[in-house]
Amino acid sequence: MTCWRLTASLALLTLGLAADWQFVNSWYGDVNFNCPKDQMLSSIFSIYNHFTVDRLWSFGCTPFPSGDQLGDCSWSVDYANDWTEYSEYQCPLHAVLAGVHSTVSIEHRDRRM
Repeated sequence: MTCWRLTASLALLTLGLAADWQFVNSWYGDVNFNCPKDQMLSSIFSIYNHFTVDRLWSFGCTPFPSGDQLGDCSWSVDYANDWTEYSEYQCPLHAVLAGVHSTVSIEHRDRRM
């Protein structure tokens, strides 16, 4: 099985209480998240703050079904979005998301995923 570590997919979303989530970044901080070995991304949760104009991010992972194992991983070449643009990404066939990277620009008041 091939793995693609993406610079984020907002297609996965699990609703939950903020108290239950561990955030992986601080306000204006980069996001660098990797699932443990042989796990894939299963949930994404964020909180937006109008004052900071930024988000805190939390991610969840789950083991592969049937004991499948993760193949070679690589990061996608480009960001899924540019500054102030909508972010959307679709995994290639037989690929999963196992990590997320995001950087923030105070000048653009936005994140690239």
